[in-house]
Amino acid sequence: MYTKLPSTVSVDIRVDLIMPGASITSIAQQATRRAEVGIQRYINSLLPGSPKVYNKMIAIILDSSDIIKDVIVKSYSVNGQEILRRNYQPAVDEQVIPGEIQATAATA
Repeated sequence: MYTKLPSTVSVDIRVDLIMPGASITSIAQQATRRAEVGIQRYINSLLPGSPKVYNKMIAIILDSSDIIKDVIVKSYSVNGQEILRRNYQPAVDEQVIPGEIQATAATA
């Protein structure tokens, strides 16, 4: 029996976080960092072949801080190719890994 390492699939995400306290830089920086870490932790928790659930990612971002009121997804790509804002199902032998994760604070 042979085992094979899964091939990696990089997910890049850029989001704007709508928050009323975006003008207060220290609060906004903490909230954006928490959102970025939440996204990275979620993607790192996925097993090879496991789907990346889009709504769960949005829920993790919103739950990362009480001051985040909304999320605007600016870019959502897999292996450098922009995809629709929906769940992503990798092949059985593919491992989803975080690529460039960028969250920025914005006001409504």
